[in-house]
Amino acid sequence: SGGETRTDIVRFSYENGEFQAVAGATLQGELTDEYALNEQDGYLRILLSGWDGSQQNNYVYVLDEDMNITGRIEGIAPGETIYSARFMGDIGYFVTYRNVDPLFTVDFSDPENPEIIGELKVTGFSDYLHFYGEDKLLGIGWETDAETGEQIGLKLSMFDISDPGSITELEKLVIKGIDFCPALNEYKGFLVDAGKNVIGFAAETYDDYGNSTADYLVFSYDSEAGFVQELQTGLPLEEMGYSTSDTRGLYIADA
Repeated sequence: SGGETRTDIVRFSYENGEFQAVAGATLQGELTDEYALNEQDGYLRILLSGWDGSQQNNYVYVLDEDMNITGRIEGIAPGETIYSARFMGDIGYFVTYRNVDPLFTVDFSDPENPEIIGELKVTGFSDYLHFYGEDKLLGIGWETDAETGEQIGLKLSMFDISDPGSITELEKLVIKGIDFCPALNEYKGFLVDAGKNVIGFAAETYDDYGNSTADYLVFSYDSEAGFVQELQTGLPLEEMGYSTSDTRGLYIADA
């Protein structure tokens, strides 16, 4: 209605080999990806973005087991879109973007009153968020010009989330010259392991004639040195069918 974006959600039960639809809800907005919804203690927490009839808007919903809305926050960062999200316990994190990247923190401890408790604005945006240990959040996306929105380079950001209400950006690294990172569209393409302190992904660069070269990059993170490049090795694009989309990084034991 009125060009608004809406999402239908249906809850199913499964018993004795049969599925049955038991409850449903229609919500304003649409899901960015699978990380924008999460179930805890019988409640479904959902982050949505969509056209409200006049502009892009963002929404937070909490639904009970009967798909009734118990809590909501609407009209968040109008004109922007949710690009990435993550949940840990009672706290949800999500990134919106237009020309700067606000990282929002939502407290879901009271299902009837979800509350935004923090907001950090940095340049660019994170397409993917990944918890890095217990008190850090890794963001991977693009650095952009705050005035024009022009893409500058691939960006790694490390956020301190030890106090969810007061998040800080500990470090960022902008890798210029990268034009495409397939893992931003397929998160299995990222190798991220905080215990081994390794962050790996493939990246491509295009020349003025549309020819591409590709590398696999590996970084570690140090509280003093920040992001440290551990490896850059070329990928044989011709042998790979000129696509890095299926590139995966693996480790064996401690190697």
